[in-house]
Parts: sequence; structure tokens; C-alpha cells
Amino acid sequence: MEFWLRKYEQNRDKLLVVMYEDLTDDEKGPAVTARIAEFLNSAEGVETAPPEAIECIWQKVVKYEDIGIKVQFGSQRKGPKGNPYTDIQLYAIQLMLQEQRIKFQNDPQMVEILEKYIEMLAAFQPGQLPDGS
Repeated sequence: MEFWLRKYEQNRDKLLVVMYEDLTDDEKGPAVTARIAEFLNSAEGVETAPPEAIECIWQKVVKYEDIGIKVQFGSQRKGPKGNPYTDIQLYAIQLMLQEQRIKFQNDPQMVEILEKYIEMLAAFQPGQLPDGS
């Protein structure tokens, strides 16, 4: 992350950062995919699918939903059923995220993303996921 943020620090419009959780979210995913398409369309020589096709493409590529084509595989993106991290590991991750938030405090998009991850991490309990499962 740091490499890309530093590389495009002076030309931030050439870098798009999205949260995995937003991309795979049923509500936010299509809009995030539309942002990705818009970003790619801004590059010379790149043309993405038309906006009206984006949600269908998102369903197929991200959610692996069958849109009239036989799909031979399914998503494994559901994640683990428990939290595999120790309290010490969770604390180390929290510190690293907070350090990154300070380091990139002048980048509002990164601050927002890092704060979301810090909030998600705060919900973790040993052996439990943030949703309580």
C-alpha cells in the first residue's frame, strides 16, 4: 500500500484505492465497480463496458453469480468461521493501521479507509468475527 501511495503521491488521480469489503458488499459492490470502470476509462486506450452493464459484470466476476452462463466454480470469499488471531496479533495490526493513518493523514481517502479497518478490528473478539459469529 505504502509503495503505491508514495509512487502516486503527486499524481493521485492516477491511483484508485478501494476496500475489498466494499467491492464484495451486495449494496456497495456495483457502485465501487462503476468507480473502477470510470477510473479505467480515464486511461488512454482503455474502454470498459457501458455503465448499464457494470452491475451484471460485478455479479458475474465478484459474486460468481450465474448470469445465463454455466459457472464451474463458486466463491470462497466467505472467510473463516472464527478469528484465527491472538490478542497480541490483533494489537499489532491495530498499531500498524494507526501508524499508517498518521503517515497518510493528508490523504483523506486513505484516512477514511484506515479508520474503517480500525473500527472493524475493534469489533474482533478472540475466536469470533465482528458479526458475532
